[in-house]
Amino acid sequence: MVRVKFTREQQKQFIDYALQNLKINLRKLAEKLNVNYELIKKYHQEACSIDEKAFLRICKLVKINFKELEITLFENNWGRVKGGKRGIAKMREKYAEKLNGIWACEELNLDPLHVKEIS
Repeated sequence: MVRVKFTREQQKQFIDYALQNLKINLRKLAEKLNVNYELIKKYHQEACSIDEKAFLRICKLVKINFKELEITLFENNWGRVKGGKRGIAKMREKYAEKLNGIWACEELNLDPLHVKEIS
């Protein structure tokens, strides 16, 4: 999945324009897009970037040519990969002895709480 990144304040303006053009509120927009109201609210507050499907649906509803907008497209995991890998590496370093058993259980699809330790 791809995320759409606007410049500052443009995402809010984009959604406001859609609301004014369609003469609806955020709840109705959420219903039209078939997404959760809280998610639309986060998009409007610019707490997170809009996913490509929702963005294209809004463009279609409002009849905007998305190619004319100044946007940047990013992969869904943009900004998360490095920190995630570093965090796991730190955990493996710090808690290697304790986590080896748990990670071994996960690889075998076993529940670590129900596996008895073998002495």
